[in-house]
Amino acid sequence: MNLNSIASKTHRNILVCIAAITCLTATQQAQAEIVLVSDDFSSSSVNTNGLTFSDLSTSGAVASGAWEATGGTNWTISGGSLTNAGGGSNAQNEGAFSRLVDISSITDTSLNQLKLDVDFTTANTSENLFVHMRGFILGTDPAGTLSIVNGNATNGNAWNNAFSHADWTIYNLNSGQLNNHASNFSSAGFAVQLTDGVAGAHSFNQTFDMSGYAAAADDIAGFDYLGVFVTRNHTGTSPSVSISNFTLSVVPEPTTFAMFGLAMAGLGFRRRR
Repeated sequence: MNLNSIASKTHRNILVCIAAITCLTATQQAQAEIVLVSDDFSSSSVNTNGLTFSDLSTSGAVASGAWEATGGTNWTISGGSLTNAGGGSNAQNEGAFSRLVDISSITDTSLNQLKLDVDFTTANTSENLFVHMRGFILGTDPAGTLSIVNGNATNGNAWNNAFSHADWTIYNLNSGQLNNHASNFSSAGFAVQLTDGVAGAHSFNQTFDMSGYAAAADDIAGFDYLGVFVTRNHTGTSPSVSISNFTLSVVPEPTTFAMFGLAMAGLGFRRRR
């Protein structure tokens, strides 16, 4: 084997190694799965002040397990389940069960796959259960007593109350829609519907790809706060719903790891040669 051939192979091997190291670095920079909300309802609690702007300053407490609902709510946590067996279309039975998470410290722009996992049981086919997932980009701080979401909305809706603050930006994270006053994408029709018209135990699992959303909302790092709002709408008799697990997490897009795998395969191929 002549020296030119050896030099050429050495050069190619070096290039493959550089590519592998570059992909490895990118993969290491891309964080693994980050759990945004995880609750088995074994120790969490319900506050009945509604989700207000004052919760922004205490989001650590909110994110660590406190849920918010309107006064007199029929949402209760006991024995490892979140339940609501209230009948009638009113805020106590159908109003939003809310959670606020401070995600301003997340900077990894590869985190654009939202994973929602919910285990729940419905008593009858007329029970409809929804999850609204919204990303908030901060603007001017309003009065702390002002509600972020209208906890008195019924029929599965969760109306935003930040409309009067024009410098706030809100997106629906399950669809990428800009949720502003003009569009009003706050109704049940724009939420994630968990129920499928069948009573009994269910496990809902879905991943939402944010990479195709508008530039301001195409990864979780673009937001300051995450809002989660669980709502109901029922039309039959003896309604009841219970939730035993609620998990919302975010992971990088699969191509980040695919690049690394291909680079490693290429490196192995070069070594075998």
